[in-house]
Parts: sequence; C-alpha cells; structure tokens
Amino acid sequence: LKFDASMWPVEYQMQFETDDEYINNLFKMSSATLHTSMHRFYLDGVKRDFLPWSMDALVSTLGGDYLFGDQQVSKNGISIALMPLNPKLSDIGIPDYPLHALFGLKQNYLRFGDLTTSLQYKDRITQLLDFYAYAQIMLYYNYMTGAYFANLWKEKVLASRYSKLAQDLKRKIFKHFWDDERKAFINGTMNDGTTIDKRISHHAQYWAILADIFPKEHYDNLFEN
Repeated sequence: LKFDASMWPVEYQMQFETDDEYINNLFKMSSATLHTSMHRFYLDGVKRDFLPWSMDALVSTLGGDYLFGDQQVSKNGISIALMPLNPKLSDIGIPDYPLHALFGLKQNYLRFGDLTTSLQYKDRITQLLDFYAYAQIMLYYNYMTGAYFANLWKEKVLASRYSKLAQDLKRKIFKHFWDDERKAFINGTMNDGTTIDKRISHHAQYWAILADIFPKEHYDNLFEN
C-alpha cells in the first residue's frame, strides 16, 4: 500500500502515553491521520473524499490546535465554513454548514486567547447571525457565541441583542420540541415545515447537551431510557 500526501510542516506539541500499548498506538495513528489531512486547511483527506467538510474540519481543528498548535490552518478551515459577505439563499448548500463556523471561532479563541481572528471575520459573523431565522438548538448556540464575542468586542448593545435572540429561541425550543412525558427533545418538524416528528433520537439530545440546555435533572433518564 502506497500513500502520497503533501502535509503542513508542523511539530507535535502534545504528548500522550498510557500503560496500554493499544491505546498508545491508536493515539499515534489518529495523530498521523490528522496530520495527513492538514494542508492549507483541514481536509476530509484520507477520511473520505479530499474536500473540506464543516464539522469534520472543525473537529480536526479542535484536535489539531492542541496537537500541533498551528493557528493558521485552523483559521483557514473556519473561513471555509463561514458564509460569504452579504449572504443570499443561493449561497446555502447544506443549511447547517455555516453554523459550524462559530463553534470553530469560539474554540480558536479559547485555545489561543487571540481576538484577532473573530475581528477579522466580524462582518461575516454578524451577517451570518442576521441571515438565519429558523428554530433549532444549533442556532441558539450560535446566538450565544455571538453574544460571547460581542462582549469581548466591547459591543454591549450587540451582545444584548444576541442574548435576547438566544433566550427567545430557547423558550420556543422547549415549547415546541421538549417532550415532558419522555423527558427528552423530539426530532422537530419534517421537511414540509409543519408535520411534527415526535421521534426521540440522539441528535437533538447531543446538541442540547453541547449547548447546555438539556435539563440536568433528567440526565439519568436520558442515559437509562
């Protein structure tokens, strides 16, 4: 088996070792795979089809930022996920795709403590948050991240606006999608936008936990049932 790749020149900044050689080898192989996918931005690379994919790229960014500490490749990957300036409906492919960008931007700030990246993309961040108008937990998380950055930018009015949007959306999410009998979030609505999909899947619960809105008093029920 022969494999050719042009990889970004980085050095490992993170070490990991246990007394289990299998786990050590898994870490080494995973690290090598991540490095192989690291060009000018994070690619699906050997994982799939040599294209940038939003959540894959940002998961790679999360790992790579701690493993290699190379901020530029991460920033390039985040910029690919964002929508262009003055976005239009025709710019949307997968509807959720651009919403992953703010996950990456917040992670970037938490890792490097540098506001430069968010300020560099500030117009695209605010335009993206103005563009979306449908109820889901992922958008709630984006509004909260927008408020987080607006506070860091010292723009209190903007921060207040995003916080209000987030809290209004949170109330709607619980009103329409929380199943009080089963103590979990339903899937939501079907493609027609009106038919309710009352199934319980792991996806809605995952986003609710990530966004910190899943009621903690029902965690036991979530894992048991």
